[in-house]
Amino acid sequence: MGTYSVVNMAGSAGKTTTATTLAVQVAQQGKKVLLIDFDAQCNTSGWFGIKVKPGDKSISDVIRGEANFKEASVAIEGVPGLYVCPATRLGLDAVMVELTRATDGVFLFHDRLRASDLEVDHVIIDCPGSYSTLVVAALLATEADEDDEDAVSGVITCTQPMLKENQGIVALLDELKRIAKTYRRDIELLAIVPCIVPLSERQGYVYAEQLESVQQAFPLITTPPIRRSAAVPTAFTHQKAIPLFGKAKPVNEDYAKALAHLQERQCLA
Repeated sequence: MGTYSVVNMAGSAGKTTTATTLAVQVAQQGKKVLLIDFDAQCNTSGWFGIKVKPGDKSISDVIRGEANFKEASVAIEGVPGLYVCPATRLGLDAVMVELTRATDGVFLFHDRLRASDLEVDHVIIDCPGSYSTLVVAALLATEADEDDEDAVSGVITCTQPMLKENQGIVALLDELKRIAKTYRRDIELLAIVPCIVPLSERQGYVYAEQLESVQQAFPLITTPPIRRSAAVPTAFTHQKAIPLFGKAKPVNEDYAKALAHLQERQCLA
């Protein structure tokens, strides 16, 4: 089982759109995928129109040991093999405090995943959009499984090709080094997905320059770019993931190219 955290350390850059789209596309290839909403904004849940009602289970209950992943996850209609473990803002806000106070609390998410009897090929975690204990917990959860040598696990990051967002890549690499030093866990940055990219240089030459700098600095792990499109927020408004929203077909095709690049390196394969 491969485990992937989708992380961004510098603002909105297509993180949740990337997590949800890749999850759907991989499931459409016949794989079983668990998509975990680990962001208190709950946008992953929102893409699929999932509303956690009183009595429903969510990722917070799983972390606390009050439910397992099967009990907390929702099968997505129209996408066989895709399951979403939703979140609530209050639940994750409380869990973040609890993890901070608990001894080795940042490993609790990791331990829940390892102890689960999940029958899926891949786990994709949509992380919070700003640095927190939850981000550290999610990164630690992507540690490679020594019992499954064929599984690839690690981090996928997104960047809108602008200076501030690209600096987030450096911040993420620094955090992975800190985790290696502090917790003795080696977490690999597997891919960089450039998102919200103008179609032509005329629409934004600064974007083109910043995209080129990322491609030059990280040639092997930078995927083909994802175009900027009004279809993305429209799809979210309709609570339809990109592959399920006809007007977003060009964006979906961009993500298909990004996924092909990932799978060439055995990520999400």
